[in-house]
Amino acid sequence: MIVELLFLLVALAICWSFLEKRVHKFPPGPIGLPLLGHLPMLGTKPHETLLKWKKTYGDVIGVWFGSYRTVVINDAKLVREAMSMNVFTGRPCMNFFQARCEDKIVRGLVFTDGSQWMEQRRFAL
Repeated sequence: MIVELLFLLVALAICWSFLEKRVHKFPPGPIGLPLLGHLPMLGTKPHETLLKWKKTYGDVIGVWFGSYRTVVINDAKLVREAMSMNVFTGRPCMNFFQARCEDKIVRGLVFTDGSQWMEQRRFAL
């Protein structure tokens, strides 16, 4: 009974991971592990692993850090271009940042973005 239940949970995790990774317009990348993503594959020198993946998948790679989708840009010209766009000026909405606040409002210089970040930065300077 326990073996069948464990097998069912593993099969559901694999199916869920496979379905969730099929995101429209997400860059190509290596196949990751369910729930862990590509974290175990990065090793002790993740920058070397990402450079190796650049040769296989191109300058823009889709990588999963745990359950978070991430796009890695491996080209200086593309990074410069991306940093000049307003789309890339924000922070990701992660539960970890909100969990550290009682009222679920993220504060400070490091974890905020937008007008609140500009106000805090102006005050700090």
